[in-house]
Amino acid sequence: MRVIAAALTVSCLVVAPALAAPVLYGEVHLSINKIDRPSSDEVRMDSHYSSIGLKGSEDLDHGVKLIYKAEFSYDTTEQNSGAEDGASLSDRDQWLGFASHDWGVVRMGMVSTSYKSSGAALDPLYNTAFEQRGYMGMQSALHAGNGVDGGRSTNTIRIDSIAYQGAKLVASYSLGEDKENTTGLGIHYKQDSLKLNFDYLDSQSKNATALKFGIGYAVTPQFALSFQHERADSELFDAGVDVASLGAIDTVYKADMSYITGNSAWVLAYGAQSGYNKSYLLVWNHKLSPKTDVYTGYGRKGFDRRGVESGSIFAFGLRHKF
Repeated sequence: MRVIAAALTVSCLVVAPALAAPVLYGEVHLSINKIDRPSSDEVRMDSHYSSIGLKGSEDLDHGVKLIYKAEFSYDTTEQNSGAEDGASLSDRDQWLGFASHDWGVVRMGMVSTSYKSSGAALDPLYNTAFEQRGYMGMQSALHAGNGVDGGRSTNTIRIDSIAYQGAKLVASYSLGEDKENTTGLGIHYKQDSLKLNFDYLDSQSKNATALKFGIGYAVTPQFALSFQHERADSELFDAGVDVASLGAIDTVYKADMSYITGNSAWVLAYGAQSGYNKSYLLVWNHKLSPKTDVYTGYGRKGFDRRGVESGSIFAFGLRHKF
């Protein structure tokens, strides 16, 4: 019996290191927003991407790892009402795949697209009340939402190559119904203080394509600039313009600068959609600790070519990551 027990103990010691314990992570994020629109004004409290998830890996043979992630968002402002749009948890990135130092990463499931990932890397206010893909409209709707044409793509296979001299290739294929699939291709470069991104999307369901170029450059460790330009068939861009009669949106671009001083950062940004719906913002963000930050700022946007119809947002936010 002692021999058997000893053998089982040794066996467990050998196998256990191959399976890494799941990591619990997430964030709690709240903001108070005063939003003025052409048709209405309101003050409200929002939960911005408060989330919780599990991720982990298992060592396999030949330098390959099994990797997985299951992430959900939750609302910290309202109790679950039981309605379809009031569920306690909603799906975020949820996938299973393989990773290797020799050839890269393959993921299958609900995966953020290359198009979305590169935009997030160039937004210093990502996942806040002032994020560029949100109310401000400085990035297109291809950076948000779910589905085969969403920023978080469903029924998707995504492949990331290993990085070579700072550059990697990202390819994705989303399986839609009735062969209405979406193909994505991206080239991401990151070396020292420079970021370059090229992305392409081809949507069979909308018979439309999109192209994007982005660049980010850290002039100094404290001062950084970024620019992004998107062009697509209008069917792929959700204009977010309250005055719908103004026409289709086929171009979205933005430029921003950020300056870090101590534990604080200032962000100034400008963007436009097809020559109108121009917007700008100024935001101050302060790190209370490595995992907790607070921010406040003001943004304004126009909804027509004359600038007569306009809206604004003033917000105060608090976020803690764990």
